[in-house]
Amino acid sequence: MEKNVLSIDCDWIQHSTQMVELNNLVFQTFKSVDRIFFLKNHYTIVKYIDTPSYICNVDHHHDINYGYNNQHINTGNWVSYLIEKGLVEKYTWIHNVNSKYNVDEVVNQIGKLKEYNLDLDLNYIKNIQFQDIFICESFGFYENLNDDEKKFFIPYNIFKQVAFHFFKEKVIIDNEKNNGFFLQENLEKQK
Repeated sequence: MEKNVLSIDCDWIQHSTQMVELNNLVFQTFKSVDRIFFLKNHYTIVKYIDTPSYICNVDHHHDINYGYNNQHINTGNWVSYLIEKGLVEKYTWIHNVNSKYNVDEVVNQIGKLKEYNLDLDLNYIKNIQFQDIFICESFGFYENLNDDEKKFFIPYNIFKQVAFHFFKEKVIIDNEKNNGFFLQENLEKQK
């Protein structure tokens, strides 16, 4: 049976309206999911997806194929890795108006999916019953940002505090240090 997975990268938030909408989705989802994951790096999600899944990725970036080479799994290609392993059957990307999207980067991978969707609105996924939620800090992406731009970290910390306070038994924290990528061979040894 396919698992419904909600993946959120806090870089999706660009204004206060998005923050309010995302708060509503996340807090509702916390109530019904089996597991709540907090990741320092988005690509570490591959350690936890072990069954065919429908992934809804709320993210400024599609993460399908920004340089997938079958050896290094990173923040920009973790979805391709999971597609190649047969662990993503359907994929929806909730993106921003100014998100960059080049069809040539993703066409080979999306052709392997049963379903592929793009949307700008969280309402597109609000009625899906998710089993897992992953919230990604992606700190490495923000190292060179100014103080105003670092507001993306605030939602991550708020989500983590709420999850710990109300749903501690469901929370899994992955604080793996960002080394930029996984070597696929090392990931296989961990499983």
